[in-house]
Amino acid sequence: MKIDKKILLIFIIYIIVTVVFSGYKIARGGETYFNYKSVVNKAKEQLNKDKEQNAVETSSNEKDKSNVSTTEASQPTTNTTTSPTTDNTTATQKDEDYSNVKFTRVLAENSKGDDVKKLQYLLKKNKCYNGDITGIFDAATKQALIKFQKDNKLPADGGLGSVTSAKLEQ
Repeated sequence: MKIDKKILLIFIIYIIVTVVFSGYKIARGGETYFNYKSVVNKAKEQLNKDKEQNAVETSSNEKDKSNVSTTEASQPTTNTTTSPTTDNTTATQKDEDYSNVKFTRVLAENSKGDDVKKLQYLLKKNKCYNGDITGIFDAATKQALIKFQKDNKLPADGGLGSVTSAKLEQ
Protein backbone atom coordinates (compact mmCIF):
# COMPACT_ATOMS: atom_id res chain seq x y z
CA MET A 1 0.00 0.00 0.00
CA LYS A 2 1.61 3.16 -1.23
CA ILE A 3 0.77 6.47 0.51
CA ASP A 4 1.05 9.62 -1.48
CA LYS A 5 3.51 12.10 0.07
CA LYS A 6 1.14 15.02 -0.40
CA ILE A 7 -1.69 13.26 1.48
CA LEU A 8 0.71 12.28 4.28
CA LEU A 9 2.00 15.87 4.55
CA ILE A 10 -1.57 17.28 4.68
CA PHE A 11 -2.51 14.75 7.35
CA ILE A 12 0.55 15.61 9.47
CA ILE A 13 -0.18 19.36 9.15
CA TYR A 14 -3.81 18.72 10.13
CA ILE A 15 -2.71 16.81 13.25
CA ILE A 16 -0.24 19.53 14.24
CA VAL A 17 -2.80 22.33 13.76
CA THR A 18 -5.43 20.39 15.72
CA VAL A 19 -3.07 19.72 18.63
CA VAL A 20 -1.84 23.33 18.73
CA PHE A 21 -5.36 24.74 18.53
CA SER A 22 -6.61 22.38 21.25
CA GLY A 23 -3.65 23.32 23.47
CA TYR A 24 -4.42 26.99 22.91
CA LYS A 25 -8.07 26.48 23.86
CA ILE A 26 -7.11 24.50 26.97
CA ALA A 27 -4.59 27.17 28.00
CA ARG A 28 -7.27 29.86 27.71
CA GLY A 29 -9.76 27.75 29.70
CA GLY A 30 -11.99 27.14 26.71
CA GLU A 31 -14.47 24.34 26.37
CA THR A 32 -13.01 21.01 25.34
CA TYR A 33 -13.97 17.55 26.38
CA PHE A 34 -10.87 17.59 28.59
CA ASN A 35 -12.22 20.60 30.50
CA TYR A 36 -15.44 19.80 32.36
CA LYS A 37 -15.43 23.06 34.35
CA SER A 38 -16.75 25.12 31.46
CA VAL A 39 -19.70 22.76 31.05
CA VAL A 40 -20.43 22.85 34.78
CA ASN A 41 -20.17 26.65 34.81
CA LYS A 42 -22.65 26.89 31.93
CA ALA A 43 -25.08 24.68 33.83
CA LYS A 44 -24.69 26.84 36.96
CA GLU A 45 -25.31 29.98 34.92
CA GLN A 46 -28.50 28.45 33.51
CA LEU A 47 -29.70 27.54 37.01
CA ASN A 48 -29.01 31.08 38.21
CA LYS A 49 -30.94 32.49 35.25
CA ASP A 50 -33.87 30.20 36.05
CA LYS A 51 -33.82 31.28 39.72
CA GLU A 52 -33.74 34.96 38.72
CA GLN A 53 -36.64 34.42 36.33
CA ASN A 54 -38.65 32.67 39.05
CA ALA A 55 -37.93 35.55 41.43
CA VAL A 56 -39.08 38.09 38.83
CA GLU A 57 -42.26 36.08 38.14
CA THR A 58 -42.99 35.80 41.86
CA SER A 59 -42.42 39.50 42.50
CA SER A 60 -44.63 40.46 39.54
CA ASN A 61 -47.37 38.17 40.88
CA GLU A 62 -47.10 39.85 44.27
CA LYS A 63 -47.29 43.30 42.61
CA ASP A 64 -50.40 42.21 40.71
CA LYS A 65 -51.99 41.02 43.95
CA SER A 66 -51.16 44.27 45.74
CA ASN A 67 -52.57 46.29 42.83
CA VAL A 68 -55.82 44.33 43.01
CA SER A 69 -56.16 44.82 46.75
CA THR A 70 -55.50 48.58 46.55
CA THR A 71 -57.99 48.92 43.70
CA GLU A 72 -60.63 47.06 45.66
CA ALA A 73 -59.96 49.16 48.74
CA SER A 74 -60.24 52.43 46.81
CA GLN A 75 -63.69 51.61 45.35
CA PRO A 76 -66.63 52.84 47.41
CA THR A 77 -68.96 50.27 48.93
CA THR A 78 -72.62 50.95 48.31
CA ASN A 79 -74.25 47.82 49.67
CA THR A 80 -73.50 47.16 53.31
CA THR A 81 -75.98 44.31 53.71
CA THR A 82 -74.20 41.77 51.53
CA SER A 83 -73.39 38.51 53.21
CA PRO A 84 -69.74 37.55 53.42
CA THR A 85 -68.58 34.73 51.20
CA THR A 86 -67.49 31.55 52.91
CA ASP A 87 -64.35 29.54 52.29
CA ASN A 88 -66.51 26.67 51.01
CA THR A 89 -67.65 28.66 47.99
CA THR A 90 -64.10 29.63 47.16
CA ALA A 91 -62.97 26.02 47.53
CA THR A 92 -65.75 24.83 45.22
CA GLN A 93 -64.85 27.46 42.66
CA LYS A 94 -61.18 26.47 42.78
CA ASP A 95 -62.09 22.77 42.55
CA GLU A 96 -63.72 23.56 39.23
CA ASP A 97 -60.57 25.39 38.11
CA TYR A 98 -58.36 22.34 38.74
CA SER A 99 -60.83 19.58 37.87
CA ASN A 100 -59.52 19.32 34.32
CA VAL A 101 -55.86 19.25 35.42
CA LYS A 102 -54.46 15.72 35.66
CA PHE A 103 -51.27 14.50 37.26
CA THR A 104 -49.55 12.93 34.25
CA ARG A 105 -45.95 13.14 35.40
CA VAL A 106 -43.90 12.76 38.55
CA LEU A 107 -43.58 16.12 40.28
CA ALA A 108 -40.47 17.07 42.21
CA GLU A 109 -38.69 20.23 43.31
CA ASN A 110 -38.34 22.81 40.49
CA SER A 111 -41.29 21.40 38.51
CA LYS A 112 -43.58 24.09 37.10
CA GLY A 113 -47.09 24.15 35.69
CA ASP A 114 -50.79 23.84 36.32
CA ASP A 115 -50.32 20.39 37.83
CA VAL A 116 -48.10 21.99 40.49
CA LYS A 117 -50.83 24.59 41.12
CA LYS A 118 -53.29 21.75 41.62
CA LEU A 119 -50.85 20.02 43.99
CA GLN A 120 -50.43 23.21 46.03
CA TYR A 121 -54.19 23.72 46.12
CA LEU A 122 -54.85 20.15 47.31
CA LEU A 123 -52.10 20.41 49.94
CA LYS A 124 -53.65 23.69 51.13
CA LYS A 125 -57.07 22.03 51.23
CA ASN A 126 -55.56 19.26 53.41
CA LYS A 127 -54.04 21.92 55.72
CA CYS A 128 -50.47 20.95 54.88
CA TYR A 129 -49.48 24.00 52.81
CA ASN A 130 -49.71 27.67 53.79
CA GLY A 131 -47.97 29.34 50.85
CA ASP A 132 -49.30 30.96 47.72
CA ILE A 133 -50.41 28.86 44.76
CA THR A 134 -47.65 29.76 42.33
CA GLY A 135 -47.28 26.70 40.12
CA ILE A 136 -43.62 26.36 41.13
CA PHE A 137 -42.65 23.29 43.15
CA ASP A 138 -40.42 25.00 45.71
CA ALA A 139 -38.99 23.95 49.09
CA ALA A 140 -42.21 24.90 50.92
CA THR A 141 -44.26 22.72 48.58
CA LYS A 142 -41.85 19.83 49.11
CA GLN A 143 -42.08 20.19 52.91
CA ALA A 144 -45.88 20.29 52.73
CA LEU A 145 -45.92 17.20 50.52
CA ILE A 146 -43.63 15.33 52.93
CA LYS A 147 -45.99 16.29 55.78
CA PHE A 148 -48.98 14.98 53.79
CA GLN A 149 -47.13 11.76 52.97
CA LYS A 150 -46.20 11.20 56.62
CA ASP A 151 -49.73 11.99 57.82
CA ASN A 152 -51.11 9.40 55.39
CA LYS A 153 -48.40 6.77 56.06
CA LEU A 154 -46.99 7.01 52.54
CA PRO A 155 -43.31 6.91 51.62
CA ALA A 156 -42.20 10.46 52.52
CA ASP A 157 -39.86 11.23 49.63
CA GLY A 158 -41.18 14.70 48.80
CA GLY A 159 -42.12 13.73 45.25
CA LEU A 160 -45.59 13.37 43.80
CA GLY A 161 -46.05 9.99 42.15
CA SER A 162 -49.15 7.95 41.38
CA VAL A 163 -49.70 6.68 44.95
CA THR A 164 -49.49 10.12 46.57
CA SER A 165 -51.56 11.80 43.85
CA ALA A 166 -54.30 9.16 44.20
CA LYS A 167 -54.41 9.77 47.96
CA LEU A 168 -54.48 13.55 47.48
CA GLU A 169 -57.37 13.39 45.05
CA GLN A 170 -59.59 11.26 47.36
